Amino acid sequence: MPVFEKVAGGEVLLRGIGERVSVGDRVDVDGAFAGYLSERGDFERVDDAGEDITADEVESLADDVIAERIDAGECPWCDEYEGENVGQHASSAHPDAWDDYKGE
Repeated sequence: MPVFEKVAGGEVLLRGIGERVSVGDRVDVDGAFAGYLSERGDFERVDDAGEDITADEVESLADDVIAERIDAGECPWCDEYEGENVGQHASSAHPDAWDDYKGE
């Protein structure tokens, strides 16, 4: 499984794996969550499994994780919102990320 290290920012709760991580912490994740962490920008892949994937595959995996979090009522871009209206929250609080996700 891919291993990622938190390299920037403060402590975050990664709901997809149920762990709180700070800079320097490492996590083992599945392929779909690896795509999400690659897109965040505050994690770097540190394993050397040689498991090369294309940018399109990373984007597809990240979109899958984003959709799962939205379906679960969680904002995929912050840990500050949970509820039924994730799309409304995301479109106002994270407009660029929301537009990228929706393909607009």
